[in-house]
Amino acid sequence: DASVINMGTINISDGGYAALLGKDVENTGTISAVRGKIYMTAAGSARINLNGNSLVSLTVDKGTVNALVDNGGAVLAAGGEIYLTAYAADELVKSVVNNTGVVEAESLDDVTGKIEVYAHGGQANVSGTLNADGGFIETSGDTLGVADGTVIKAADWLIDPTDITIENTGGSDMGGSSISAAALMSALGNSVDITLTADNDININEALSYSANTLTLTAGNDINVNAAITL
Repeated sequence: DASVINMGTINISDGGYAALLGKDVENTGTISAVRGKIYMTAAGSARINLNGNSLVSLTVDKGTVNALVDNGGAVLAAGGEIYLTAYAADELVKSVVNNTGVVEAESLDDVTGKIEVYAHGGQANVSGTLNADGGFIETSGDTLGVADGTVIKAADWLIDPTDITIENTGGSDMGGSSISAAALMSALGNSVDITLTADNDININEALSYSANTLTLTAGNDINVNAAITL
């Protein structure tokens, strides 16, 4: 029922793990685990599977009311994996994942990194920096905001909420998914292949222009192109 809050520095030995589990999980300090795994998970109940000093997997058994994960500091796992995930108790309450800080899991020694920012049954708000250079990033939730000025570096970036609206200033519509066109174009310019997957609709309300890499749009219902796409 309580919070786990890090305001200091947590350094994990090579290949180890850090798991911060609670109703609310917040970081304004630094968490580092080179070649390891870092979990910031808000839930009601969870189990971890260990193999020596390594965390093999984390399983959430149930969500919690008003689950919150908030990173305003630095979470670093070069050659490893980072998970910022919150789980709602049911459809009547929402989970929230906020990132305004730096999350880095860039590839190291040919080992690709992974970053997952996922609000299960809620809203993910993404700004700051997500850097999995050479690896994979997923940002998902029922609704998703990606703000203007967000820096994304990866080989592949998956965006997977219920609906997607690409507009001038992303992250402004907290009632739905609002993705910054500038953030998408910046990521494409950083050699990121982007996949937008919506259960319902994708609305392109701001012009997109790019000269390299791949932008893939997949929707369960409609893709509404209301502004120019220039390749």
